[in-house]
Amino acid sequence: MGLGRAKIIVDELEILDILTEIKEVREKLWIWQKGTDKVERRVHFGFIRSLNLVQNFLDIKAPVGTKFKFAEKGDIYIFSKEESMAFKAAIRNSGPDFISISFPTKLNQLTSEELKNIQIIEKEQEEKFSHLRGTPRTQVEEDQTIHLKRIDGKHMGEEDDYTLFDISTGGMAFLVFDPGDFIKNEKLVVTMMNGKSLPKHLRGKVVSIRKVDDQEDQFKVGVQFTNL
Repeated sequence: MGLGRAKIIVDELEILDILTEIKEVREKLWIWQKGTDKVERRVHFGFIRSLNLVQNFLDIKAPVGTKFKFAEKGDIYIFSKEESMAFKAAIRNSGPDFISISFPTKLNQLTSEELKNIQIIEKEQEEKFSHLRGTPRTQVEEDQTIHLKRIDGKHMGEEDDYTLFDISTGGMAFLVFDPGDFIKNEKLVVTMMNGKSLPKHLRGKVVSIRKVDDQEDQFKVGVQFTNL
């Protein structure tokens, strides 16, 4: 996604005021890194942890319980919905829960028309994809949970519980609160449902990550079963 035409803010003190306001209200920023032929685009939420114009740095932290999965080097894009602005920056230093960049020299102030067209994560459109499934998905009742384990990639071996959104004989979807928690084609196995061990573990791969309708920070991870 490009940043489009925008009013450019280059005054250092104005930039400092805008970013300080974002930090003080603890706005959840959209942060993404472009993909390549081999790597999917990575998208996360983040908060400004600290900034200093004189010392030329801006540090961003991941929400509690989440980890950044960006490449260690390269550009990232940052978008503030509240301030209607975006900017690009190069990563100077990073870890699982933080990113450090140089203090930005310019901000792109987006117009109302440009804001309407921004779609960092695809919105859920069930009717658009239902015909591609062998069997229809059934949305589950509330408080249905799964326990899954990652079986490949950087986070292989990690396990956690998630809220189940829907399920069919061919796949399922579960909810996350950071769009970067999983990536497409990541492999996983479901070992438990509602606290009970499954007689046959369900293996699958991530095929989609979409924003849940009318939910500002809730995302649906679509999984296709591979051992049925």
